[in-house]
Amino acid sequence: MPFFIALIHLLLAIGLGGFFLRTRSSHRGYALLSAGVLGVTIIAFLFLGLSRFALLTTQGVVSALVALAIPGALGWRSLISASCDSTIRQTVSSWWRSLDHWDRLTLALCAVCLVFYLANAWAPPRGADAMRYHLAQLKDLARSGSFVYRPYYHYNFPLLFSYFAFPVYFLAGGIGVKMLNFFLFCALLPVVYALGRLAGLARPLLVVLALVLTPSMLVASTRVLNDVTVTLSLFAGLLFLHRFQREPRLSFLVLAYLALGFSLGVKYQSVIFGVWYLWLTWVALGRKISLRTISTVACLGLLAVLMSSPFLVRNALNTGVPTWPLYQDLFGAEKDYLYEVSTAYSSALAGKHDLATTLNGIKGVVLSPQGLPGLWLLMPLGLWIAGRRARVGQDGLYLAYGVGSIFVLWWVAQPALYPRFVNFFLPALLVLAAMGVESLQGRWPRRGAALIIAVCALYGAGITVAYSADALRYQVDGNEEAYHRFTWFWSEYRWVNENLPADAELLVIVMSGHTYYLDRDYIRADPFLAGSIDWRSMDPATLREELRDRGIRYIFYENRDWGPFPGGDRMEEVVQELAREPDVRMLWKRNVQLGTSRIRRRFEDSEVWLLEIGP
Repeated sequence: MPFFIALIHLLLAIGLGGFFLRTRSSHRGYALLSAGVLGVTIIAFLFLGLSRFALLTTQGVVSALVALAIPGALGWRSLISASCDSTIRQTVSSWWRSLDHWDRLTLALCAVCLVFYLANAWAPPRGADAMRYHLAQLKDLARSGSFVYRPYYHYNFPLLFSYFAFPVYFLAGGIGVKMLNFFLFCALLPVVYALGRLAGLARPLLVVLALVLTPSMLVASTRVLNDVTVTLSLFAGLLFLHRFQREPRLSFLVLAYLALGFSLGVKYQSVIFGVWYLWLTWVALGRKISLRTISTVACLGLLAVLMSSPFLVRNALNTGVPTWPLYQDLFGAEKDYLYEVSTAYSSALAGKHDLATTLNGIKGVVLSPQGLPGLWLLMPLGLWIAGRRARVGQDGLYLAYGVGSIFVLWWVAQPALYPRFVNFFLPALLVLAAMGVESLQGRWPRRGAALIIAVCALYGAGITVAYSADALRYQVDGNEEAYHRFTWFWSEYRWVNENLPADAELLVIVMSGHTYYLDRDYIRADPFLAGSIDWRSMDPATLREELRDRGIRYIFYENRDWGPFPGGDRMEEVVQELAREPDVRMLWKRNVQLGTSRIRRRFEDSEVWLLEIGP
């Protein structure tokens, strides 16, 4: 059922966009892509509105979906009957005939890999980001019926992906959202194929296969993350900008910046594509500086900013900082406990603009086990070739300029260069690597490149199989206990769900904030990611009074070294003193193993307590 709910939701979004799309491209692929971008945006903002009025309830969700069903169906009818260059069947048949046996073998390998992807997507969620953030917040939206401000680091980022996925979560739970993410990845593949064709590659399907074999994309598309949504939106926008050069319709420019704005409404880091978008817009508008050009670019930029503005306004009202928890000092944030917690985490993630941090960041990106090991050997030659083509007007995508500007802006925003963010522009890197390979002349350079490609393929295939082992085993035996041995605190939360009263409320203090599987009302208070309780000046009596005011009688506490975090030492002292008081009962104390690497089967030991505070 989650499979079909997720698929129908994505098809509904495309149909809805087709209903409202008044002008269509003469190319059917661009018509579908345009409808998808528009439809996803409409659904996301519709559920943002429902959240604003506390209507994320059964009645509200069902009513909204029923209302969308009719225009969605009519939109598909319009898309199918539209006068494009050919029918869908003719287009697919013609494309298939144009492939040789190597291309068809590549497609077959992609299909085999996607079977492993599907097995991972169709298993219960357990990824860290989903446990602390994406699914945990979707669950909070469903329980509250609306967005509720909570002083947790990750809960105040833009939420357009969550609002788009909310109906799927409401109807099919976390597995449904995983399936939706998988289908979005499937939608990314033809976009990457189109990117390769526009770059002039002889075999663009090899780039698609390389993307499928990249471990970071396997992780991003089979967990509940928003990386795939960002990548799909950003490259869809780039295709629209390129298409405008051949089919100069204003709608393509609008859709391009709608896609950019949607990605900004999902992740702030999308801003690193800004220079590339502006460059392609300038090229599309004839490289002329005029009042019309300036006003057009200003309106398009305003559209992109407005897409993320609801979250900027929300953060400004709740915290005083529009971009909270990022760049707080730019807005004169109050230096309170919440500021200390969020700044400590952001600073550790972003790093400093010094040589050591930059070199370590580059090393981390190049040697990341979630990347393909040969990518960075093949990409520089392609970068040089793309730059040369752009100078003579043979590269309408300006890949070299785009990738170069992304790296510069990424370094400015985050000198530590967190490797996972390579996902956002990975398709461009793979296309550049393919350009480099196809430009090689001579037997030995080609053999060297073939060896690198073979190593990458074997590495990617090996990681895919190893990573999928648990999911495949789960599909066979359905053993949740074995599958969730890498899900932090899963057994402990299950005990709480089965044994504590339904109206019990908890104070949760666990590392990294993994709380998705806890089916009780709770408040996170760990000094790593939450600013709910100022631990710096706390004592047992004050804590008891604060918990009493919030109706909390239980504390779920991970007993570990909290010293590195703001107020962590004091928090340890307070909780341990509280645990020794006569009316505080230790319901249990458990030694647990927390999985730190699924593929290498690594764990770390920890201890968790469940305390009950007397009346």
